[in-house]
Amino acid sequence: MGVPGEGGATKTTGLQDTDRESDKVTATTPSIAAPTTPTSPAGTTPKTIVGFNHADIVNPSNSANLLALLALPTKTKLILLLLVLLIISLIAIMIALAVLLAATSSTATVAAAAASTIDMRLMTYNIRYATTSPSTDEELWSVRSPLLASQLNLETAGRENGMMCFQEALWEQVSDVYANLNSLSSSSLPSSVAADENTAAEWDFVGVGRTDGAFSGEFSPIFYRPSIWSLRENATYWLSENPTIAGTVGWDAALPRIATVAKFEHVGTKAGLVLMCTHFDHKGETARVESAKLLVEIAGNWTSSSGDEGGYHVFLGGDLNVAPDDEAYLVLAGDMTDVKDAVAEGSRAGNENTYTGFTANTSDDKVIDHLFLAVGDADEIGWRSYAVLGNKFDDEVWISDHRGVVVDFSMPVGSTGNRDSTTLKAVIGPPMSRHTLTAG
Repeated sequence: MGVPGEGGATKTTGLQDTDRESDKVTATTPSIAAPTTPTSPAGTTPKTIVGFNHADIVNPSNSANLLALLALPTKTKLILLLLVLLIISLIAIMIALAVLLAATSSTATVAAAAASTIDMRLMTYNIRYATTSPSTDEELWSVRSPLLASQLNLETAGRENGMMCFQEALWEQVSDVYANLNSLSSSSLPSSVAADENTAAEWDFVGVGRTDGAFSGEFSPIFYRPSIWSLRENATYWLSENPTIAGTVGWDAALPRIATVAKFEHVGTKAGLVLMCTHFDHKGETARVESAKLLVEIAGNWTSSSGDEGGYHVFLGGDLNVAPDDEAYLVLAGDMTDVKDAVAEGSRAGNENTYTGFTANTSDDKVIDHLFLAVGDADEIGWRSYAVLGNKFDDEVWISDHRGVVVDFSMPVGSTGNRDSTTLKAVIGPPMSRHTLTAG
């Protein structure tokens, strides 16, 4: 991500970040012989037939049979009438049952098809940390925050299964986004965030600060709706040689870098999904490459499950500070699917570049924010659309120096299985979330 330098320059180029605060036939008519009146053979007498058939009705010569029918006792006629009515009723019932069964089968087929997939929207967005010394054309967070909230509410409206991950969010910003998404006033957000998992809030989040694994430094939080998704497990990794030690700086990185990982179960279908949110270093090239390798390994661990139930789809989103031709990107693309490539070109919308800085000068604009299907068969996913959102509108206020990236798709429900929790904890260490934190 590009951010102002330590000297307060209006815009720095390159992969800068926060060192700072965090689809005529012709018919021939045949001739028909005229009907003849049937006669009885010589020496015979017509047989009296009780009952009637179709010829009795249409042929006057058989009127004797009709008269015979009419001469039947009233009781017999009533019985015959009841039998006819009974037969008609039975036929009607059979027809109705056939129609009902057909409708039920059709409804069940539609319902089964609907239940076999989940419509999803994922978003990654570097929201620019809340600096107290904004660069030229950069507004304070207090100005940008309500504009971001409006955009997030628009982009998630009607998409109940959607999730969002952010980068560069200080605790103040995480709190504001949480409050804005839930239509809360700032004062209604408790100072202690050891909130009950059964909170009535529409949105919740998971993540910790990168500096101390608590509140200090930038978060890479994941926001989700707890009424739709049940948070099963989560962890924070530090992109370093010691990924479970809070605050560690890896390789040639300038700052501590983290990846927030959360495993969810869909409340309605019990489908599973893992979302990873990260922010690569802006200076260390080796750190970016090694971070990519680490995330490939982590993603593989998180999709593992016990038994024969199958694994989870794993998605990765973040500000990677790498273009599609950079080595770190190629490491990821070698094992993962860039959702932009998975979506048909005609279904991609919006901008191309994801980083703009706080200037209309586009010379340094770049594609450095990405969404990946980290683990899972891309052919199983119904890819619908991909877009790079706007970050400045008629009010001329830059919401951030990055643009949000979104992807819409339908994900098969399938079987999810259960992770071997012993192996998991050996890999990631203790889970950390806002529900275990208390503001100090």
